[in-house]
Amino acid sequence: MHYYFEHILTDVENEKKVATSAIFSRYGNMIGKNNIFEMIERMNNFIQRNLEIYNPKYKVYNEFEIYDDEKMEKRIIDRINIDEKIKKSTFLTTKQVMNLKKMKNIKSK
Repeated sequence: MHYYFEHILTDVENEKKVATSAIFSRYGNMIGKNNIFEMIERMNNFIQRNLEIYNPKYKVYNEFEIYDDEKMEKRIIDRINIDEKIKKSTFLTTKQVMNLKKMKNIKSK
């Protein structure tokens, strides 16, 4: 699922086609056609319910790496949406198990 969402930035309909092709190319033989179609349907439902995340007003960074000096480890922010007009950033991460129902949305100024 994570790999699919990496391909969806702000041009949702066109990027869904690219993401679908990418996921089939990478995982088609391992997961199987029917399973992938089921996953894509669930992911597209998530996108439709959360279209604001994919608004073209955002400048988007995916897979943004940060370093935690205290724990001495690298962390990944899955998606950063930046609204340059109002100077607002939204950081989106998913847990490693990629359970999108528990997606965290942390906002900062």
